[in-house]
Amino acid sequence: MAGLRKRKSGFPTHIVVAVFVALLILFFWLQFLVAQEIETLGRQILETNRELERLRRENAALEHAICTEMAQERMAQRAEAMGYALHRPVYLPLAEPLAPAEEEQTRLLLPLPADGRTAAPPPTFPDTQAHSPDIALGRRP
Repeated sequence: MAGLRKRKSGFPTHIVVAVFVALLILFFWLQFLVAQEIETLGRQILETNRELERLRRENAALEHAICTEMAQERMAQRAEAMGYALHRPVYLPLAEPLAPAEEEQTRLLLPLPADGRTAAPPPTFPDTQAHSPDIALGRRP
């Protein structure tokens, strides 16, 4: 049995197994820590979302209350309670009319030229054939 020699490896088997078990334990421990951190962050996100929804509902309730208080009927009641009242409009008498009442001017609603001529006729529009697609593309009709 001289031909059978025992090979020597660099590390004994029980040390390799111990290192493997230690690395496996370390891996599962790190996985557990990461899972806890993820759960904590998830819980914080849920709480923040709940608070956001609560604030949105509160804002909607406040907007409704503001709209109710700012309604014209409610404002009129509050104004009356403060002593304000509606007044009749005040019209000022004029000694002379604001503008001359000429038939042509009131009919066209255009100012008259200073030289006394009648207002210019309304503008005419160019021939619609000039705007046809054939002419725009350079083709003759």
